[in-house]
Amino acid sequence: MACKGDRQLGEELFDGPSHVRFWLLVDGDGGPLSPGEVNAGLLPVETYTHEKLSELAIPVAMSLGQGASVTEVTVDIAATVAGTFAGFSLSPASGQLTLSRTEPVDTVYLRFEERWPADSGATIELALTAVSSPEVQLGSPTAEANGRTLSITLGELDPTYQLSENRIELSGNQGETHDFAVHFPAGYLPGELPDSLFRIESAFGLAVAATAYEPEAIRYTLTLTEALTQDALSYEARLRLAEVPGYTLVGSEAVSVVRPPLVDRDNSVQTAAAFYDLSDPFYRTYGTNWFDFNADTVCDWQDFFAFTYPVEVPADHPQAVLYDDLGTPDTTDDIYHHAFRIGFNSPNAGNTTNSFGLKRWFNNESTSSANSPGFNIPEALEFYPEGGDNPDQGVVLVIPQDLVVASTSGNSYVIAIEGEGTYARLPGGYFELAFELRATNEILFGGTRADQYRLYNYSLFPDPAPLASG
Repeated sequence: MACKGDRQLGEELFDGPSHVRFWLLVDGDGGPLSPGEVNAGLLPVETYTHEKLSELAIPVAMSLGQGASVTEVTVDIAATVAGTFAGFSLSPASGQLTLSRTEPVDTVYLRFEERWPADSGATIELALTAVSSPEVQLGSPTAEANGRTLSITLGELDPTYQLSENRIELSGNQGETHDFAVHFPAGYLPGELPDSLFRIESAFGLAVAATAYEPEAIRYTLTLTEALTQDALSYEARLRLAEVPGYTLVGSEAVSVVRPPLVDRDNSVQTAAAFYDLSDPFYRTYGTNWFDFNADTVCDWQDFFAFTYPVEVPADHPQAVLYDDLGTPDTTDDIYHHAFRIGFNSPNAGNTTNSFGLKRWFNNESTSSANSPGFNIPEALEFYPEGGDNPDQGVVLVIPQDLVVASTSGNSYVIAIEGEGTYARLPGGYFELAFELRATNEILFGGTRADQYRLYNYSLFPDPAPLASG
């Protein structure tokens, strides 16, 4: 096929015979591009190994040659199997697609009703068998990439599932809702899932309902069915995932649902704003951890930094402070920040920052956000000004939550964190946070480890005094 980028998909006539062909493009990670997605640097494949339970979308494209008079054609597709597996279907079931001068690409879907055995060796052969116009030939005139057939090998399956959130914070209003999802990156078969994926562990009224079934996710809505009226109390519940035979759970097994105690705080103090600057995407806070870095029983302060950001909240949040009205009278698009919370995240998609210097704790950690999302902590610390309105000092809490980190060998661990301390403005005008971070994991730490920290919104902070014990 002529090398003319996405014009090969029919945006304009080209110098060659009119034809239809399979147009499955595969990216550098081996995954198929979505239908309609164009990459002029890729050539369509004629063989592909499918290792997911989710459907496979396969585009079929028509290219029209100079002088072609045809405006629309139908194309017939047939599927045969080499092997014993038969638990699949084509959509549309007729195996017929319609292509036109204005819509030169249509998609056939390969859908699976059951999983194939690991040793099945099955291959699904798709073929373009007929086209309604004699002006259009089956397959490209390019011999080395004809595209009249497509061979789909059914590879080894290793489906997983994981939560989109590990913590949901309630405001306490009856009827409030929160959306979350269970992701199945390799898809799922509905018949293999239990009637309910969750067990609710709660002393107050919660309901969970599935709202959408997508090829690689099930979306849920959590509803608070009663008002939480005791402001001084902390309300906590968990949504615990069920075990699903044949699927590996990645990350946390439960969503923590919390309504922290409601404490009167003057939002105009806005302590969090001293720790971020959104005009600088690489703004960071600086910390040091009392730590035995060399594993020689001698502790010392070990410095680190983490990219720091505000926490966005809805307008009706009790600690909401307007950040940007986007210059419009429409209040629905206004952006609000939490007056007393900060989080740590990477400015680069797919990467992680060094929240609390946690990367120093491990020797073989995976630092990608896909494998170790716990190195990014979007809601990490919360400030409680003394008396509710002291601009210079107060209590700081490590927001309790589960972090998921993985090793480069693929092992994944859930670490529960919590902690508390104090903060104060120093004579130089910057803040010092002094707090303890407690991290719990039986495999990694044999229980709970407690580490001492200092955190600053100033890079040239003075060296803290050594602590009395290692």
